[in-house]
Amino acid sequence: MGSHILPHPAKVRWGGEDAVFTKGRTFGVFDGVSGAEKRDGVPLYSRTLANEMKKMVGNEGVTVKEMTNFLTAAASYADGAATGA
Repeated sequence: MGSHILPHPAKVRWGGEDAVFTKGRTFGVFDGVSGAEKRDGVPLYSRTLANEMKKMVGNEGVTVKEMTNFLTAAASYADGAATGA
């Protein structure tokens, strides 16, 4: 499975706020915050969540409880490492 996001033409410069990941049987879609501050060198919250989730999930799918735990850990990391929450 693959994915690709086409940002609004006015947001192409930074790729838009939305993010997705796919890995094995698991996928996630993260809706970004359009009014969030964009700072050079600081990743957007939605992309940070997608990247962290992709690192944590396996190829065989996960339970709802596992997904909740992974998302909680990813959000905790993104709170300190990203902008646009």
